[in-house]
Amino acid sequence: MMKKIFFIAIIVLLIFSCQNNEKNFTINGVVNSTDTGKVFLQAVVDNKLQDIDTAEIKNGVFAFSGKVNDPELYLIKIGNKTDLLPFFVENSEISVKINPDSIGDAVIEGSQSQKVFHSFSKGVEKYQKKENNIYAQYQNIRKTASKEMLDDLEKLYDSIYEQQQVFVKDFVLENNNSVVSAYIILRHLIYQLDVDSLQKITNSLDPLLSESKYVKKLYQRIELLRTVAIGQPAPEITLNDTAGNPISLSAFKGKYVLIDFWSSWCSPCRDENPNIVKAYKTFNSKGFEVFGVSLDTKKENWEKAIKDDGLTWTQVSDLKGWKCAAGKLYAVNSIPHSVLIDKQGIILANDLRGEDLTKKLIEIFAEK
Repeated sequence: MMKKIFFIAIIVLLIFSCQNNEKNFTINGVVNSTDTGKVFLQAVVDNKLQDIDTAEIKNGVFAFSGKVNDPELYLIKIGNKTDLLPFFVENSEISVKINPDSIGDAVIEGSQSQKVFHSFSKGVEKYQKKENNIYAQYQNIRKTASKEMLDDLEKLYDSIYEQQQVFVKDFVLENNNSVVSAYIILRHLIYQLDVDSLQKITNSLDPLLSESKYVKKLYQRIELLRTVAIGQPAPEITLNDTAGNPISLSAFKGKYVLIDFWSSWCSPCRDENPNIVKAYKTFNSKGFEVFGVSLDTKKENWEKAIKDDGLTWTQVSDLKGWKCAAGKLYAVNSIPHSVLIDKQGIILANDLRGEDLTKKLIEIFAEK
């Protein structure tokens, strides 16, 4: 009998322990100078903000509750205010004190991940303020200042930006056991680093973070970049031309092809077009082709830009902008972006522009 009672007690204890481990988060908020209204708890889902929950403000207070698998960035929106409060939620009791007219100055307690995120935000803010000041100066004098003055401002901006990047990398390495660091890499470094550097800093994260959605996104990005790295076969692209006819990249096998991702609304792309036109006229007869992939959404704008810039090579698009299937396939995050492939469809180089493109083509065709 005693053994049976003891056994039952153990079972109850285990159940109780398991229930205690099933922690939820609670967010208890206070909104200064606001007695009533609505508060929205939001998260980024598929690159879009979505409402996760809604609460009523009563006597200046509100509350949310729920559960996250890992610490995650959520946002709070007060009524119809446009400013959002980003903060890290984990399964704990979190208090939020908000002034709706300066929501960024909210006081948040009870989340260790948020403490790390707050520390990072304050650190990077110093560099961003300097960059914003320099940019404002540049805009104020760009029509009247000398080229030397503008060049100096650009160099100063670049120098501060480089310092910011060093700060970001150091912060990630110093806090590699926090999921916040994975988010920081996604937010600040993922498009600035080459694939090897991105792999290295992602590998520096604590293995215990491997199930975080932010870490998974990092490795997905790395895997995608590996598929379009130099030396890899160029993935097939089949999109419609301006007449609605499907054209495939593989149709140009046997020639050197520059896959040119661009758009009519992209000023740097339009500035680069004369260089590509010049290269095309010089090397087309030798076996060089250009395969233009537009990230436009309006056909009339796309066609007008083709005509205005004298782009006589093959042009294709699905007119889906940044949702372009080929852009996603080639991990395109900014334009202009180009990929040079050889006769067998193997990637030779990325982002060759201006004289660099010409020099590479001279090197290629001098060997023939």
